[in-house]
Amino acid sequence: HRRTRRSSWRDHRGHGRRIARELHDSLTHSISIIKIQAGVAVHLARKRGEPVPDALVAIQETSAEAVRELRSTIDVLRAAPETSSNGNGVDRLSELVERTRLTGLEVSLELTGTRRALPPEVDRAAYRIVQEALTNVTRHSGATAATVTVDYGAEGLTVQIDDDGTALPDQPPVPGVGLIGMRERVTALGGTLGAEPRATGGFRVSSRPAHRGGPGAVIRVLLVDDQPLIRGGFRALLDAEDDIEVVAEAADGKAGVALAIEQLPDVALVDIQMPGVDGIDATRRIAADERLAGVHVVILTNYGIDEHVYNALRAGASGFLVKDIEPADLVQAVRVAARGDALLAPIITQRLIAEFVSRPPDAGHPAGLDILTNREREVVALVARGLSNDEIAERLVISPITAKTHVSRSMTKLGARDRAQLVVFAYESGLVTPRS
Repeated sequence: HRRTRRSSWRDHRGHGRRIARELHDSLTHSISIIKIQAGVAVHLARKRGEPVPDALVAIQETSAEAVRELRSTIDVLRAAPETSSNGNGVDRLSELVERTRLTGLEVSLELTGTRRALPPEVDRAAYRIVQEALTNVTRHSGATAATVTVDYGAEGLTVQIDDDGTALPDQPPVPGVGLIGMRERVTALGGTLGAEPRATGGFRVSSRPAHRGGPGAVIRVLLVDDQPLIRGGFRALLDAEDDIEVVAEAADGKAGVALAIEQLPDVALVDIQMPGVDGIDATRRIAADERLAGVHVVILTNYGIDEHVYNALRAGASGFLVKDIEPADLVQAVRVAARGDALLAPIITQRLIAEFVSRPPDAGHPAGLDILTNREREVVALVARGLSNDEIAERLVISPITAKTHVSRSMTKLGARDRAQLVVFAYESGLVTPRS
């Protein structure tokens, strides 16, 4: 199956290069002529002291943008990511916002989280989503202001556009105004897109393009355990799945961290107790390395919930599993962790809560409450109570996508890598107490 997928990918790349060649030889050349002619006309008019028509300036700027877009598309089709930075991406959103302001719409741009390099197709998709959403706002919404938020969150990149237009809370999205194109663009990358009226009026578009590949992408797994038989059993189980591949094994935490840097797996299954560098220290090192921001550490333990597990969650683990887990559950757990979702079922979260209730607050833990908005505090408290995103949305009368966005932003602000650490924060900071 993997050989078939790789062969199909090579065929796809060859087809992409042919399309790129046709675009370069025809469309790019024609638009470049328009750009040059418009640029010459603007230059000569200004040199003569004559007024320059707004339409002519618009032709010059739009054609220049179109050329950049085409070159970026050609680079992606040629599978040449090293040149894709010349196209439109998140770094050029400020220019897009400035051009949109010229239409009379007041637009603000907010970038949150720790900036990191994005795959070229994701970077470009984020730009195009904002571009198409702002175009819809200026043409169809009757809005006077819009806010663009790009969040480099722990669960992935989130792009959100809010406006104050005339959409009502119970009004469905208007078809045919770019939403179909945006959804197709995101779906092709394995991501999600939501479009809905806001409870306070206006409209919201929220998207999370995938960071790694699209549908059919193989999940890369690193095994770190000092028992060869356990590693061998897990490898045999996971390698039997078409969408999962064990890329490396390590017998201790030090080697595991080195292999994580070398292989950049999606998921690292790490034994909690190993000689030398143990699972907790290995997790801490992975969580502290910006290069490994996309690696989700899942702790393996023989003992269920114990002191070591709490320390691992504080160190940055995304969740934990007992080693005698059912095979089908292990496979599903790897897929859940790779998506960036929390690997803590509500019953596990409730047991974590029960354990925290029996412990005194950690006086040395920074509160950090002042950096959260009131809504984010509400959301974090509900996460600590074991509620899923859908349950939080129902409780607060918001959409599941909005709930997930609040969770992601809270994680970013608090430096948490997963929901498990939000639980830790909620109790250790005093946001949630046993009887609150």
